[in-house]
Amino acid sequence: MSDDRLQKISALKIKIQVLDAERATLIQELNQLKKLSYKEASISVTQFSPTADKIQLFKNLFRGREDVYPKRWKSIKTRKAGYSPVCGNDLDDISGYEQCEMSNKYIR
Repeated sequence: MSDDRLQKISALKIKIQVLDAERATLIQELNQLKKLSYKEASISVTQFSPTADKIQLFKNLFRGREDVYPKRWKSIKTRKAGYSPVCGNDLDDISGYEQCEMSNKYIR
């Protein structure tokens, strides 16, 4: 390889390291801001608060993966009913079965 290519590769590796460090810093800052907004929301919501504020507080308290949602099922045999988690955006159709790539479990 020529010296020019080696210098360019080296420069790109350094740039990637700088970007990785900046990304880590931004993620940490984002997480701190989320914690602060949660604390502010929980303090200001009362029973007299508007419904929208209460819903936002509920979402903050019970937030999780947005790509997973409950799917209702009912057994014809036992007449039992319940909910099972479904992975919303990572499903693959495999011979009538759906697989959630995140959990590697099959759902019918």
